[in-house]
Amino acid sequence: MNEFSNIIVTRTTRELGAAARASREKAGVSLRKSSRDNPYGVRFLSEFERGKSTAELGKVMQALHAAGLDLAVVPRRTQAVHTERLSKRLNLEFPYDWSNPEMNESTLISLVLEKARFNDILSIAHYFGIERIAAEANNFADTPQSILINKYLGRIKKGIALAAI
Repeated sequence: MNEFSNIIVTRTTRELGAAARASREKAGVSLRKSSRDNPYGVRFLSEFERGKSTAELGKVMQALHAAGLDLAVVPRRTQAVHTERLSKRLNLEFPYDWSNPEMNESTLISLVLEKARFNDILSIAHYFGIERIAAEANNFADTPQSILINKYLGRIKKGIALAAI
């Protein structure tokens, strides 16, 4: 495995924050522990990891470094990639990835959960598995969407249980 095999290409603040969160969680470091060891608070770190677009660049760099990541700037590919958007393949009601057809799965899942549309949550649960969607839904604890997301996931789980009978 070479040093470039784990490169994560991000094009949005949400994707960058999700990559930082995944690295921090993989290292087993909580938000509170990370904020104690660094010059930024839990609120900043939480907002950055959720993709806040106005996060201060210096603090973002420190947060990435603390998460075990370095930021690299690379030239964009010049040839357009003509791939079918995942939202279209999944027949989602809303084109979450319309501006970024190469959006990573975690970002798409996060955007679907943020919109809290039942049919789209059902589609991603079918495609990615209910366990993965439920795990990603934990990122929405204490948000207005959390009630709807949990309600929808409960309905989906109940439907799966009934289908198994």
